[in-house]
Amino acid sequence: MTHTHHATHISKINFSTAARSYDQASSLQRIVGQRLLSYLPQTFQPKSILDLGSGTGTLSIKLSQRFSQAQILGLDLAEGMIKLARTKCADQPNISFTHKDFDQINTLNKAFDLVISNFALHWSKDLPTTLKAILSQLNPNGLFALSIPVENSFHEITACWSKLDNYTHKLNFPKVSSLLNCLSDQCTELVFKRVEYTKEYTSMHHLRDDLKQLGSANRQSNKRPGLLTKNQLQQLLSAYDEYRSPRGLFPTTYDVLLGVVRKS
Repeated sequence: MTHTHHATHISKINFSTAARSYDQASSLQRIVGQRLLSYLPQTFQPKSILDLGSGTGTLSIKLSQRFSQAQILGLDLAEGMIKLARTKCADQPNISFTHKDFDQINTLNKAFDLVISNFALHWSKDLPTTLKAILSQLNPNGLFALSIPVENSFHEITACWSKLDNYTHKLNFPKVSSLLNCLSDQCTELVFKRVEYTKEYTSMHHLRDDLKQLGSANRQSNKRPGLLTKNQLQQLLSAYDEYRSPRGLFPTTYDVLLGVVRKS
């Protein structure tokens, strides 16, 4: 996997079903999550943390290791994820989990020193509203840290699909400008980096499965009904040939925005 720096609803049932295989598929999220943690100030010592879109609890555990005195609450929509996370964190009394969607953040009735979200907020049905709710849950001078795939993610797949039919297969990830506009009104000390990761796959089947498990098949407009047929998959393979690496692998680009902001 390579990465380049630039300054600057999948259903609940599907996520729950994939919970046990999710950890195996989520290696990129772990890499990005570790990077996101490194952006937090070394002197920052939060007492209360919300891990938004906590999945199977991997980042919650990392947070507990760094901030051992903090109370950490993981929030996720998928019951399967929550169940697995509770099992993984059973020996860590400072970590708990709640089964809620992003639009239920304001029902927590609690403020946090740190809200962190790693590779999850692209699933928000109304991202500006979700961001506003997140900031409302922060204590004064609290920090919000996020990583999120943005507009140029999976551009290879989009380009290949455009050659095959008249359906729109663009994956509508947030635009960086829109995200920064939403945050700049209520935050100070905005520090962001845009990082491009390239992940290579040995087959289109592996690429397709990874995208499903990572929750990347989001919000396609004018979507082709049904699953890929064998012929359609072969057509996609042929169109992808121009992107193949010299080793015959299929590269896919993840365009990721990472950053930390402080509540005004």
